Amino acid sequence: MYSLKAVLTVEYGKELRASLEVGDALYPYDNSVKVGASNYGGVLLLYSSLTYDEISKILRNTMLTYVRSIVKVEKCCSESIEELTTCVKEYLTQNNLRVGKVKVFERGEIKKRIREILNKLSDAIDAKSNLKLNIVPIDYKVCLSVQET
Repeated sequence: MYSLKAVLTVEYGKELRASLEVGDALYPYDNSVKVGASNYGGVLLLYSSLTYDEISKILRNTMLTYVRSIVKVEKCCSESIEELTTCVKEYLTQNNLRVGKVKVFERGEIKKRIREILNKLSDAIDAKSNLKLNIVPIDYKVCLSVQET
C-alpha cells in the first residue's frame, strides 16, 4: 500500500540532493516512490508501496551521503496536545506495548510542550522495556513509531 513509510533527517540545505539520492536507490524496486520536503529544513518524507523493512534493507546497502537518520512511520496523529496524547495511548494500548524510552523530535509546537506530553504518557512507560517510542512532528501532524533500542 502506497503511504508515508519514513521520515528522513538529512543535512540542512542538502534536501534536494538527498531526495534524489534516496529516490534513485529505491526507484528500481518501486517506481511510485516519492521523497518530498516537509515544512522543516533537513526533514524529508518518504512515500512508497514497499514495506519499511524493504526500504531499510535497500538503503542500508546504498551509500547515502546526506541522510543522517531514517525513522519508521507507523501511525500519524493530530498535533493538538490533547489529541496527540489520546492517539499515542490508543496506539500503545491497541498494540499492547509499553515503552522504556520516548524520543521526541523537537520541532514546532511540540518543542514547547514536551514535558506536558511526557507527563501524560507516564503510565505507558516501563523502564524495563527495551522499546523506544519515536514522536516525530511533520508539517501539520505528528507521526509515531516504536522500535527496539
